[in-house]
Amino acid sequence: MQRPTTQQILIIDDHQLMPEPWLKHLHKGGHRTRNTTQEPAQIRSLIQATQPYAWCIITLQDIHECNLLTPLRRWLPQAILVAITAIDDLHNYVYAAGVEYAASSTQLDWLALHQQISQALRQRAQQQLSRPKPRKMQPLNTQQRQILHYVAHGMSNKEISRATYLAEGTVKNHMIRIFDYLGVTNRTQAALKAAPFA
Repeated sequence: MQRPTTQQILIIDDHQLMPEPWLKHLHKGGHRTRNTTQEPAQIRSLIQATQPYAWCIITLQDIHECNLLTPLRRWLPQAILVAITAIDDLHNYVYAAGVEYAASSTQLDWLALHQQISQALRQRAQQQLSRPKPRKMQPLNTQQRQILHYVAHGMSNKEISRATYLAEGTVKNHMIRIFDYLGVTNRTQAALKAAPFA
């Protein structure tokens, strides 16, 4: 039998819906788990400090807690997201936010779920290996690093244009180059990767 690969897992559980046997199972598999509450600032800080996460488990008790799922999807673009809830009616909201797995805490086969996620991660890894190697890119120049610094501080293209005395169209062109260089598709992902440039 193949030995499981160690994975880093983020657990967001304000409701203690994660049963102790499942947590023990994760630790027994050699996985590293990080636990946090649903406080967005605390989650984002933990994500920035300890990447990468292979998957993230979040427990939900009501529809209002689903509001955290969309930013969580942006903050963890590569991770598999799992929502655990006792309310089946939340599953549609969960999937709409980009969560891959929604499961009922009352009727959950934890071992089967773990196997499904491990298989999905193996498939992703194989897809990554089969992709052509990206061309070697020139590093960001001084101006692009400055723009990325402003992006990390939440500035819009118009605000960056004023601060750098560049035309807004020029800022947009630099943003395309920055996204390409960082391998991201939006400003939030760029800001998360901006730590070395901030």
